[in-house]
Amino acid sequence: MSSLSFIRTSGIVFLPPYNSNLQSTHQTSSNPLSSGLQRQRGRCQARPRVVCTTRDCSSGHEKFAVRACSTTIQEAEGTTEQEQQQDVIVKEKLLQEEEDPRSKGLHKKEDDARSAAAFTMSKVPSRYKKRYKKEEGQEIWSPREVVLQILALNHWDDIDGILNHWMGRFNRKNFPPLIAEMTRTGALEHSIRVFNWMKAQRCYRARNDIYNNMIWLHARHQRAEQARGLFFEMQEWRCKPDVETFNALMNAHGRAGQWRWALNIFDDMIRAAVPPSRGSYNNLINACGSSGQLEKALEVCQRMTDNGVGPDLFTHNIILSAFKSAGQPQKAVEYYDHLLSKNVPLDRCTHNIILNCLGKMQRFDDAIDLFHRMRKMKGSEPDVITYNSLIHVYAVCGQVEQAQATFEMMLGEGVVPSIVTFNTLMGAYGSLGMHTEALQTLGLLVKAGFEPDVVSYSSLLNAYGKSGELEKAHEVLDLMKGRSRRPNLVTFNSLIDAYAAAGRYQQARDLLHDMAEANVRPNTVTFCSLFTACARTGCPEKISELFLEAEWQEVRLNVNAYNAAIAAYLEGGMANKAMELFSLMEQERLQPDSVTYSILINAAGKLGNCTEARNFFNKMIEARISKVVEPCSALIDAYAKQGMHREAREVFEEMKKSGCSPNVVTYTSLVYAYSNAGKYEEARLVFEEMQAAGVEADTVACGALFMVLNKGGHPEQALLLGDTMESRGIKYNDVAYTELLAACNKLKDWETALELYDKVKKANIHPSDMMVFHLLSTVGTSGKLDRLLKVFSELQDLGVGPSVQNYNILIDSFAQALNWRKCLDILAWFQTSKLKPTLQSYRPLLSCMARVQLWDQYLEVYSQMISAGCEPDGTILRTTITALQNLGKEEEAKEVQAWSSKLWQERKAGAVGAVHLL
Repeated sequence: MSSLSFIRTSGIVFLPPYNSNLQSTHQTSSNPLSSGLQRQRGRCQARPRVVCTTRDCSSGHEKFAVRACSTTIQEAEGTTEQEQQQDVIVKEKLLQEEEDPRSKGLHKKEDDARSAAAFTMSKVPSRYKKRYKKEEGQEIWSPREVVLQILALNHWDDIDGILNHWMGRFNRKNFPPLIAEMTRTGALEHSIRVFNWMKAQRCYRARNDIYNNMIWLHARHQRAEQARGLFFEMQEWRCKPDVETFNALMNAHGRAGQWRWALNIFDDMIRAAVPPSRGSYNNLINACGSSGQLEKALEVCQRMTDNGVGPDLFTHNIILSAFKSAGQPQKAVEYYDHLLSKNVPLDRCTHNIILNCLGKMQRFDDAIDLFHRMRKMKGSEPDVITYNSLIHVYAVCGQVEQAQATFEMMLGEGVVPSIVTFNTLMGAYGSLGMHTEALQTLGLLVKAGFEPDVVSYSSLLNAYGKSGELEKAHEVLDLMKGRSRRPNLVTFNSLIDAYAAAGRYQQARDLLHDMAEANVRPNTVTFCSLFTACARTGCPEKISELFLEAEWQEVRLNVNAYNAAIAAYLEGGMANKAMELFSLMEQERLQPDSVTYSILINAAGKLGNCTEARNFFNKMIEARISKVVEPCSALIDAYAKQGMHREAREVFEEMKKSGCSPNVVTYTSLVYAYSNAGKYEEARLVFEEMQAAGVEADTVACGALFMVLNKGGHPEQALLLGDTMESRGIKYNDVAYTELLAACNKLKDWETALELYDKVKKANIHPSDMMVFHLLSTVGTSGKLDRLLKVFSELQDLGVGPSVQNYNILIDSFAQALNWRKCLDILAWFQTSKLKPTLQSYRPLLSCMARVQLWDQYLEVYSQMISAGCEPDGTILRTTITALQNLGKEEEAKEVQAWSSKLWQERKAGAVGAVHLL
């Protein structure tokens, strides 16, 4: 069959397109794809579900109207979200019997009873009709009514009592529809009780469909051993397994991850002369693919085609899902493109799988485009799984606003959210530390009728941890335990990482005991966070204890853990210990990666040892580790710190020749290399080269260029470039704002400086000392003294402490305006703030008093300056002599004159001595 042959492209086995003729020939009543797998997807457990949404126009918030099924059915593990969608439909049909029949337009109660009696009594043998027709205690129910009666009880209640009051128990033909209705609900324990009761009845006869239903039910609950037990039991009751029996058993072992058992069962089916259907191959492919055995799944596909059984859409979806589960989303997308080229009709499930794969490949734009195309496809409109995948895509790329907008659009279009929806949105908030929004989403989850699970609490805990609210994060952990939600590894790792980020090593270390009590075993991520905590707490000596703890816990640390430990040692100043770990990696047969060498090169660069940094880079090349951007940028940065621009340019050209594309960090380091060497024009050209290469500048790069333009004498270009970059959406940090304020200071542009100051306040950036200096200097030289005092007061409110530098700027500004009284007030602030004034503090005030010829006040300030231990310079001494002469104090003027001559001679002799020393 040429149309069924495989097409191999790029190492991927492509199935032939969907064949409608084959579908029609194989979709019979015995086809387990239609009667088995599809029914199995519809057998969903009863769980509280959101059934409708209403919008409260007055508040603008969504209100969820929730109807929970009144049955107490145990949750089925391993069910997919598609099955949970079917669960809503099944439960709605069951709940229709409990609603008011007159308000819903259903049959009247009397007609229901008559139809039920006719249905039941028609199948009761005639010898029982006369005997039990009107006896008290016998109820005339249809099988569905019996199921509703049973579901109203707990599985340990008297279910046999209800069944013993059912009139239909006297006819064995009522048992198959009863067990079919019972298993369709997904209630495992209830179904087992009913099945055991049936086997105890005298009129019971074993049948294949009864056992098939029970095997399918155990398959849904991943109970492979029990399903296999039923398989052997039915043969003891002389029921010969058919194709649906084998399909159900293969599905059970596939869900349990026992793909070898599934292969053996398929071989048993062939030996039993039971011809496999397309559903048989689909179940076997699904068993291999979901267990990560992609090669085996493709072999079964080949076997399926060779045997003349054409694949259908469900087969294609299984293959796509297998690629996704095996961590090969690229091949899934290629297989999808092949299906599109063959005009295979695809459904919503296909597009949902591809949308998830595009998100894993970080092809976010393609994923969003696929979502918009799905909205225009008839029959493939987005469902709750589609929206969940899109929210996850926005969460991964950090676009929380878009994730929130997608959630609101989902509600607006009437798509009912699941608990996965809320958890995904909470995870997006948690990754950015938005604990308020995460808590609000948790409230919506509860209003929607869901019970928060471990993922919900872990996301909220992560949100508090990322925002630094460590006490509240620990409260969430206690709340989980109080509500019988067992914390998992992700929960503890999130809390340990939060303590590590805050530099609280001991609290993070104590959580290992909590993990032991909860029977949760740590992994390498746990120890990576603990190593980081050691670095931030300043206790690198604790790292050796953590290595012993990892050995005791039987946790084999990987390269990432060693990298974190080496970085912690280097940050703590223990370079020898870091090199010991580097040697230990070779003994443990762990190959250092580019991150390892980047850490070592960075450490050598901070110490100013460019030779050692180059040696580490050469070792990386000798180890045949490809040149990636991180170690290359680290080496360029090491040269940049020493102003070695030629060596930095050589490394830059080497990495480009090797095919490694420089990023914004690389270009920024090269800019600093030229800037530290005083080559400001060359540094500006590097920035233009970066723009020509299509590399977008970030905050650090902008700050570096602003510094280069200021030092190169082009502050006006720095301000123009600042406006351009800000219009592109770049958010500046404190360094960039400091350089822009420095440009304003050079240009005496106080208005632009105040605008930048407002932006600093809106960005919640704490002003640095240099930022305050440039801001006060710019406003002070403008003569706007009222504005200067207002800005100074605001800075104090923002937490900027008093400093000699700031007071000197204020004194100089008021002295320029000849406001000597205010200068005296500011001079008194030194004593209040317990600061010691300098000569620069007194010089402007003395110059101001000399200009207005206030000689008495001048001499008082001069005496105060001498008492403070400030040695006057020549200008102040000459002005002091003039002040004494004007006041008629000739003798004192002569003394000051003699002192001035003596100081001048001492300073001259000191200068000559310094020249001789040179």
